[in-house]
Amino acid sequence: MAVTAKKLATTAKEKENVRSRLAVIAKKLAITAKEKEDARKNLQSIAKQLATTAKDKEETRKQLAVTAKQLAATAKEKENVRGKLVVTAKKLAITAKEKENVRSKLAVIAKKLAITAKEKEDARKNLQSIAKQLATTAKDKEETRKQLAVTAKQLATIAKEVELANQELRSLDLAKDEFVSIASHQLRTPLTALKGYTGMLLDGDAGPVSDKQREYLVEIKNANDRMIGLITALLNVSRVDLGVFIVEPEQVDLKKVAEGALNDLGMKVQKKKLQIEKDFGKDVPLINADLNITQMIFQNLLSNAVKYTPTEGKININIKKDGSNILISVTDTGYGIPKDVQPKIFTKMFRADNARVKDPDGTGLGLYIIKSTLEKTGGKIWFESVENKGSTFYVTIPLVGMKKKEGTKRLELK
Repeated sequence: MAVTAKKLATTAKEKENVRSRLAVIAKKLAITAKEKEDARKNLQSIAKQLATTAKDKEETRKQLAVTAKQLAATAKEKENVRGKLVVTAKKLAITAKEKENVRSKLAVIAKKLAITAKEKEDARKNLQSIAKQLATTAKDKEETRKQLAVTAKQLATIAKEVELANQELRSLDLAKDEFVSIASHQLRTPLTALKGYTGMLLDGDAGPVSDKQREYLVEIKNANDRMIGLITALLNVSRVDLGVFIVEPEQVDLKKVAEGALNDLGMKVQKKKLQIEKDFGKDVPLINADLNITQMIFQNLLSNAVKYTPTEGKININIKKDGSNILISVTDTGYGIPKDVQPKIFTKMFRADNARVKDPDGTGLGLYIIKSTLEKTGGKIWFESVENKGSTFYVTIPLVGMKKKEGTKRLELK
């Protein structure tokens, strides 16, 4: 019981403590309630203010949105304006530079104009002077015109006289060629007979001849042969110049023609101990050519090479295809042709001085005849030569052959 009483006493005390605390709490709660009420009222006031503020804020937000759009547009416009200003600034910079250039040019022009003004004044004075001179010149010109008119009439008369003289010269030239042709033919007839009788005497047909008689007969025969050669050449020149020679193409083997010409010169080649080299292309075909003309070409080129090459010299004859032509070349190690007379080598009757010394009996017609006939049959001839070293003569004949030519006489061989 005593224990219980103590416990109760303790509990009563604790309760009193609790009560006291509760009283304190109640006071605090009373104060808190009041504060809460004040706070509630404040919150209501604030809520009202906030409601008003929210509405203002919404309107402000809308205004700000509009303003933002306006600002964005303004910013873009400003950027465009800025870009334009930059371009304008550049243009203004360029314009300023151009203006400066224009100013400089104008300054130069101004100087030139100042000079030009002076020049114009000088020119005006010169023109006045020239005008005076022209007035005098016009008078001189009229006199000159009259003199020229007289001269023109005189020239017309002279031209007519020259034309008549040319016609007479052509007639004389034609008559000369005809005379040469007739005279050569008439001269050749007795010379041919003389050649025949001389040959018979040398052969002993009229009886034996002494050594002295044979020596004389050989001289007669050689002189007669030279005369016949000259007359034949003159006849050929006449036919070429008159244009009456015939070209009769036929199948010709140029290698055989060359061999034939070499055989005819065999005795002279052996006597001078010349070395002959032949280079005939295996692919050289037969061509249509005038046999007499081809024989004349080889005969002339080879005989010249033998004639003008010293003892133990060398001669090379070459025949080959060259594109659309047959190329013939004859090279020797002879005396050559002096450079200063080379342009004349194909001229009628021309012979170089060194050739005259070596062979006084040449005619100077062979190369002229060959060149003239080749030019009229589609071929060509030219040469290269160094004095004291030798010469090379070249001839081309088209693979298609020589052109046929109508006429009255064929060219003749010696």
